Amino acid sequence: MMQVWNWVKNRPNLCGAALVSAVHFSLAIVYKYRYSISMASYDWDMLWQTIPTQALRHDLLENLFYFHANPPLYNTYAAVFFRLFYPDHMTALHLGNIVLGSLSVGLIFFISYHLSSNWVLAAFTALVVAFHPGLIILEAYPLYTLLAMFLVVLCVSWIVFYQRHKKLWYLYAFLTTLNVLVLTRSLYHPVLILFGIVFAAYLAVTQWRRLLIVGSLISLITVFWLVKNGVVFGFVGTSSWTGANIWRVVRARYSAEELQSFVDEGMIEPFHTNRRTLLLPSDYKEYGFDEVSDIEALNRDDRHNINIVAASKTYMDASLNVIKHDPSHFLGNIILAYNRYSCPSIDLKYLQDNVVRLHRFHKTLYRFTQAEDAVSCTVPIVDEPVCSANFFVIPLVIAASTLFLLGQLIASRWRLRAVIQDHAALLVTVAFILYTTVVGSAAEYGENNRFKFMIEPLLWLLVLLWTYKLLRYTAAAVIARFQLNGYPKQ
Repeated sequence: MMQVWNWVKNRPNLCGAALVSAVHFSLAIVYKYRYSISMASYDWDMLWQTIPTQALRHDLLENLFYFHANPPLYNTYAAVFFRLFYPDHMTALHLGNIVLGSLSVGLIFFISYHLSSNWVLAAFTALVVAFHPGLIILEAYPLYTLLAMFLVVLCVSWIVFYQRHKKLWYLYAFLTTLNVLVLTRSLYHPVLILFGIVFAAYLAVTQWRRLLIVGSLISLITVFWLVKNGVVFGFVGTSSWTGANIWRVVRARYSAEELQSFVDEGMIEPFHTNRRTLLLPSDYKEYGFDEVSDIEALNRDDRHNINIVAASKTYMDASLNVIKHDPSHFLGNIILAYNRYSCPSIDLKYLQDNVVRLHRFHKTLYRFTQAEDAVSCTVPIVDEPVCSANFFVIPLVIAASTLFLLGQLIASRWRLRAVIQDHAALLVTVAFILYTTVVGSAAEYGENNRFKFMIEPLLWLLVLLWTYKLLRYTAAAVIARFQLNGYPKQ
């Protein structure tokens, strides 16, 4: 028994991370089996982004190779559960997500402790994430949001571990995870890998050449996927839907009459006026998109059909034409999309079957932290009520982090390398929050708050970190003021 106690006492961070992970795992299991939060209300084959069940089970490789709508790895991840646990594959997928969610909570503990050197704050931060209703609800949602969130947190964690142990393989793990993220979620553009390699090489100092070589080799799988899409489908990227996604943002707040005037002026095609973006291939035939492929996976009447690639390109052309016509309107739409991005992550309509099963106290506490009722001002330009406190919290957190890093740079007499080496984890955390916020607002209109969840654990981490530092600084200033005035009296 004494040996066990000594082992625990010598590893407080590992034990703390394991404890908060266990708390979340237990909570998620209770919600699944006591409150019936599950994937039962979702039909996998009705989701736009997924390969049909039978194709995943029986013809995975061909369907993945010719999959152009999204990056391939989420469907690969799901295929493991579909092949091993069918017909209970959705339950298995949910349990797999719960494990990833629990690991994310433990990693948040490590990141928070690294940034604050305060065990209590790290435990509190991890527990806030552990009890986050969005984590529980999105673990039961059969899309890539939960997996992408885990990969984002894991990327930051590898930088933390490298800073603490200076082992080069942690940077290799960081680049591997970043490649997996890019091949899982199209929101994360492949150019991030280039920035990641340069950043990791900068951290590697004298071993930068080896890092560049190994990092480039790790990234070959992503390069292969980009080349494959370029050769087979004629676009270089991880998703053929990019044009259609941008069009959803561009067309917002335009009336049917305005859209028809764009058609008359030759700026957009007639089918671009349809309120539904990305129609089924059968709906596009009358507009000349009638290509037939020898590949079965490209001939189904779904949004992975070969004709979707060409149709989506027309949406991109239309988007560029309309943006050039009125760029201020597009800017207003981005601000409106950002407001939706700031909304609570559990407010999406197709999550409500599970949201209603949350305990009343749990929902009330979450609503309180979002300060929805307290925020009564309106969004500039678009004159829409602010959705939640996140609208202000996100830029404040980014600003606070930037000011802190700038202060460190000044204090170090502009020794940039030293600041990057000392605060690499904070830099990567802020970079993920900023990138996801900007791209998640500029390239999506409607489900933006689901996009926000991918960085929400990191956002909560920084909110609590800067609140803690502000309170500590204020307390120190008050004590110093009292001591300056001769208190306490001797």
